[in-house]
Amino acid sequence: RQGRITAESETFLRQCERPLPPHPMGIKATILYSRNINVSNENQRELAKLPGEEHSLFGQDTVAVWDEDQDVEEIMDKSGPRMSEAQRDWAKQTLWSNPFFKMCQ
Repeated sequence: RQGRITAESETFLRQCERPLPPHPMGIKATILYSRNINVSNENQRELAKLPGEEHSLFGQDTVAVWDEDQDVEEIMDKSGPRMSEAQRDWAKQTLWSNPFFKMCQ
């Protein structure tokens, strides 16, 4: 939990290390780290090897809370995809039964 291991443990783990045969589709073996900084460093090293220019994409999530008797269609973006009534009922029941959303009721 602390992200630290003894030198003895590290030596033992290194002795278990072995090269894996290359995957035909170029998939690399997963490397597990106990600390996020090591994960970030590994990701940066691998990303730096990719060809081409860097692109950044940003997403935005929104949450709308409404009264139970209010129509979902009133709140939905009218240009968005349409759901059947059964799909809306399922989505509403699934969301409201989630522990995160139960706090909102």
